[in-house]
Amino acid sequence: MVTNSSNHPNPYEIGKIIDDPDKFFGRESLFQFIEDNLRQRVKVILLHGQRRIGKSSILAQIPNKVATDQFYFVNFDLQGYIHKPFSHIIYNLAQEICDH
Repeated sequence: MVTNSSNHPNPYEIGKIIDDPDKFFGRESLFQFIEDNLRQRVKVILLHGQRRIGKSSILAQIPNKVATDQFYFVNFDLQGYIHKPFSHIIYNLAQEICDH
């Protein structure tokens, strides 16, 4: 396993989301940006980037890194809903919120 200059083992494996907060480090400025925008009630925060750059890992870490006492996060993947009616998507999103 490769180590970086801070002597942290490199947890990144291609195709694998880092969901363990102890293995995720760096990107503090990005999480601060997200939290600042949430506090300012920005309606849309867009996370974009090249494939395999860590977007899914960042999404998995938001509940661990951003003020969880003030915000509630629901992970809802729209990928499987491409041909579903909007009412079906909203129903499943509401169900996911209720389940948490």
